[in-house]
Amino acid sequence: MQVQLKVLDNIWQNNGPQVADSIKQAAGLQAPYKYLLLEKAPAHQSQPINQYNGNGS
Repeated sequence: MQVQLKVLDNIWQNNGPQVADSIKQAAGLQAPYKYLLLEKAPAHQSQPINQYNGNGS
């Protein structure tokens, strides 16, 4: 089965576990933005992430 999704002008197809390791290794942040990884930190426990409370916020 071939899956194809179009988001903006990017076409994603055959994007599953069969992707070559070389492609997986090249994925991620582009070189000019890798410095952002130096500031990577886990979220604080009191900081809700992706939570829905049911009253519109």
